[in-house]
Amino acid sequence: MNELSGSISKSRYLFEVIYRPIMWGVGTAALVWIGFSEIDMLTAFFVGLCVGLVHDLYLVSIGVMAYKPRIVGIAYHNKFVEAMKLFEARKWQQALDLLEEILEVDPLAKEPLYFAIKCSENLERWDLLSMYSERYLKQYPDDQEVQDRLRLALDWMNNT
Repeated sequence: MNELSGSISKSRYLFEVIYRPIMWGVGTAALVWIGFSEIDMLTAFFVGLCVGLVHDLYLVSIGVMAYKPRIVGIAYHNKFVEAMKLFEARKWQQALDLLEEILEVDPLAKEPLYFAIKCSENLERWDLLSMYSERYLKQYPDDQEVQDRLRLALDWMNNT
């Protein structure tokens, strides 16, 4: 499996899969404690837990909610944030490595493609700049800045 999907923290995974139904139970017990019902709190907790499990399982079964795509999305976001920190620190190669991991999962992601272009230019990797620019321009053909960067890369490649 791709490294990106495995980079989500264990605690976040536990929250998504286990703690969410438990919070339903705690919420139901809190309602009983406040006085909304006359049943005991332990029964209320288990009723809330069961309702939470059934609710989440139903949403997963009809495709409204899916844990794996959400977890991969969180990992994607975390990788991108980390890449942007490296980009701002002018660590072009490390930022490009993280952006390439993201692009393996989603080859047409706009922001990672754009910053891969900028990293490639800063590293003077004209072959990568050309490849990422062409991929970017297939989706966003009107982006003049990327068109200029592609021309620059092609000029450098032709002159060497």
